[in-house]
Amino acid sequence: MFYLTDPHRSVRLRGTGDEAYKLVCDQDEIGEIDPFHLLREAPRNGIYSHGGMRYRVKDVLEKQRQVRLTREFKPHFTTSAVRTKIRVRRLPIVSQHGRVVLARATLDVNDYLLGVTEKHLSGAVVRSYPGAGMPNNWLPTEGTMLRLERPLWDEAVSQLGETSAKAGLETIARLFGSLFPTVTGPCDASDYSAAADTPKDGPPAVYLYDMVPYGVGLAIEAFDRMTELVERAAEQVRSCPCGSDEGCFQCVRNPQAEVPASKAATLSLLNMVAVELATPSVSIHAAPDDPPSPQFGNCPTCHASQQPTARFCSNCGEKLEAVA
Repeated sequence: MFYLTDPHRSVRLRGTGDEAYKLVCDQDEIGEIDPFHLLREAPRNGIYSHGGMRYRVKDVLEKQRQVRLTREFKPHFTTSAVRTKIRVRRLPIVSQHGRVVLARATLDVNDYLLGVTEKHLSGAVVRSYPGAGMPNNWLPTEGTMLRLERPLWDEAVSQLGETSAKAGLETIARLFGSLFPTVTGPCDASDYSAAADTPKDGPPAVYLYDMVPYGVGLAIEAFDRMTELVERAAEQVRSCPCGSDEGCFQCVRNPQAEVPASKAATLSLLNMVAVELATPSVSIHAAPDDPPSPQFGNCPTCHASQQPTARFCSNCGEKLEAVA
């Protein structure tokens, strides 16, 4: 973007990656929102707060990249149920500890909306809306994967029950997300995220990943500090002074979770993982690097290779009349 007069004006402070959606109310543009926050804060039928005022989301126009709003005056609020599916594209570094696999990973993260719940300020549910029709948020990135092999997961399900085991795994992901800066050093919580994935046809895993397209080398730091991260998560649950097994917001309670987590089940699962991580690594390997990008032609001025649709050279900025 160096050939633009003011390239900094095209940089969004709240998000990167896909083009932002314009927030439009009565033909007036009041702001913009990136696809990640769109699902969570401004889904169709949701109530969106902006500039001290509240708006109802009437429609989301994906092709026009617009969110159509109207003013909202009811004493209601909405919450989004967002789920995350993760596809592992590549594991550059893998370390297996007993029945746990720890790896640096190249990932495709896909967020999708299950539904929207509207509540009165008193907490009473007013109405629920389906999430169908909302665009997904797809993020190619990198991070750290902690995978529970099937024998370990089957043991956890046998001891805790499938529902409690899944809720415990999701809670572990949330604990990893909150405690990650304590083992790697200060960082912005919006630069990374954590999620648990329990596929039907494969072993479950917890992922820490960068919230920047293609990654910035932040979440991969958890690979070398996973044992400490697991220990801190267990200590957070163990030392929390709340008396209920459902916990509080400092340990395991999550108001957006479909099934309440159990402190005992979460701690039991963390202890299982800690025991496996203490097992000496039996296999460490590095996968071959991705093949180099294909060459699409050269700039006639500096001879740097170019994409076939490029209008300006990515190296010197020269306008391209034609690229071979």
